[in-house]
Amino acid sequence: MDQVQKDRLIEEKKQRDFMDILAKASEPTNLDAASLREEVLAIGISEAGTLRGLVEHIFNQATEDIATQQTMAEFCQLMPQTFDPPEKTEEAKGPASRSSSEKRVDFRLMVIKKCKDELDKGSHAHKAVRSWEEKEAKAKLKGEDKQQADIDRAAYARMLRCIPFCGCLYTSGVLTDKVIQACIDHLLKADEDPRSESVEVLTKLMSKVGGKFEGSAKTTKDKKTITKYFDTMEKIKNDAVSKDIAKMLNKVLTLRENNWAVTA
Repeated sequence: MDQVQKDRLIEEKKQRDFMDILAKASEPTNLDAASLREEVLAIGISEAGTLRGLVEHIFNQATEDIATQQTMAEFCQLMPQTFDPPEKTEEAKGPASRSSSEKRVDFRLMVIKKCKDELDKGSHAHKAVRSWEEKEAKAKLKGEDKQQADIDRAAYARMLRCIPFCGCLYTSGVLTDKVIQACIDHLLKADEDPRSESVEVLTKLMSKVGGKFEGSAKTTKDKKTITKYFDTMEKIKNDAVSKDIAKMLNKVLTLRENNWAVTA
């Protein structure tokens, strides 16, 4: 077995171990974020590919078991922001030996990029789902069309589960305001009829991040953007045919009126 095969087997074991450790956040173990961090770091991380795999497992865990989202967010907050590249052997060292692959690996940036990727995939899937629904209204989907429609629905559903996780990451200090803006933009499209599941996720997101998000607006442009979001919510609420949609949006707007303080 050559070194490449050995390295591949070592990496595969690391990824299996990451998945097993993160699963301990679920019942019945319910391991806390600090304990998860210690177990993950004990495995060893120095390569970008290793860290990228870990981030993938984090998002899989958070979207497959939403009860672990806060723990996963706290885990991300506790992780080192950057990781150093592996040490070179004496033979490999030299004045021209340093390459771009040896730069410090930024964990936070990987998490932010993963959030954006999930939103982009979900947004494309959302458009596809609307198209499939229009086709289904005319005739039952069959064969490859049905298979693709199921794939798109699953991707859209994953995005809806991912957005509350983004909210947890944001309140934990891992994500930036821009990512939350992107989440709201994906959920709140003034040129479309709102879907009840999107409004439900929007309500959960804003209930969690609303106070911090609105308080973070420093510039006039940021304040105008946030005001526009709530004006759009007000309009959708007033125009909504569905009482459920109106009720969910009213909950968010009332929270804002009360300075994001939850009342009994």
